[in-house]
Amino acid sequence: MKLLSSDVVELEHEYKHLSEVVKSVKENSEDILDYLNSSEPSSTFFSFFDTGSREENNSNFGQLVYWYQKTLRDVVKNLGNDTFTGREKMFNFLEYLRLTCCNENYQINENDFADVSLIPELSYSRMNAALLGKSVCSAQSKFLKDLITYSKALPYGRVTTQTIFVPKGLHDIVVLNSEDENRAITLDPQNYVGSVSSVKRGFDCKKRLLDDSFEGKGFRTTKKDLLKARETVLDYCVRKYGIDKLAHRDFQGASPEEQIEKIERFISSYTTNCKHPLNFDTISVQGHEFEVGKFFEMACHACGIPYELEVPSKEDRAHTVIVLPTMNRKVDFTQKPKLATSTKENGPIYVKTPVQD
Repeated sequence: MKLLSSDVVELEHEYKHLSEVVKSVKENSEDILDYLNSSEPSSTFFSFFDTGSREENNSNFGQLVYWYQKTLRDVVKNLGNDTFTGREKMFNFLEYLRLTCCNENYQINENDFADVSLIPELSYSRMNAALLGKSVCSAQSKFLKDLITYSKALPYGRVTTQTIFVPKGLHDIVVLNSEDENRAITLDPQNYVGSVSSVKRGFDCKKRLLDDSFEGKGFRTTKKDLLKARETVLDYCVRKYGIDKLAHRDFQGASPEEQIEKIERFISSYTTNCKHPLNFDTISVQGHEFEVGKFFEMACHACGIPYELEVPSKEDRAHTVIVLPTMNRKVDFTQKPKLATSTKENGPIYVKTPVQD
């Protein structure tokens, strides 16, 4: 599988834009530079941008394209091969993004602290979603579009990303257009939380697109479909990121309760939020940044510990509550949005956690 030249051009555009933003950060914002270096995967990823010379930038871009293509190929090979139907491939990809790509902290108060508005700009590339594991809706939608396209999950018709108006601003989704372009189904990877309702809610009504108006319907599914996809994706992820080896080496115990205790201790020891107050609670595993609740899911699966997801009332991706039925216990990894504010122009960042209603 080789990337189409048009996709390489799009990646080059994203790379140049990110390089410009990284350059601006280096010159003007020590706070945001600290944020970019708040975890080892983030520091490594952003080191590829704005290295100074054109030759180095060209070399770095070539490495990122190779890395992206390799990731795309591996995910398609394991979760989008011909043993799956088109629908199964799409559910696999939604689950993969849910587990491996945490949302950027996009609820930062940009008006109070201007520098922080750069953070969403630094997270819009599909490379952020695929290689780093943290991004905004645009990146996740573009990565999902590529997965669907290269796996041939939609053999007829056209796969695109579209920008729509939502109450809080603009939001990117994936649109599956029928062959005659008269029907369209929408997928919203950023707001998929592992529930049937979050799939069906994929903008199941008329929405005004920036360039058009169309009737978009959410993809229809069942809980059985999603549980099957989850099992498939978990099997793949625990192998890919070596969590099966971690389970064998670090999470062994005389009982499931003892294993859970060791998993929680491991997460507590390696959580990276302390390096910057605006970063969500994440953990770095094999060069990838995971939200702690998603890592806990994968660790439970690797240890053979049964668990269930509790669907949040607001269905926020940052809400992760794991139910352990055999232990009659819930583990809450819900991440409350951290807002950046400043008491004076160019003043220090103050972080507050808003009261949840």
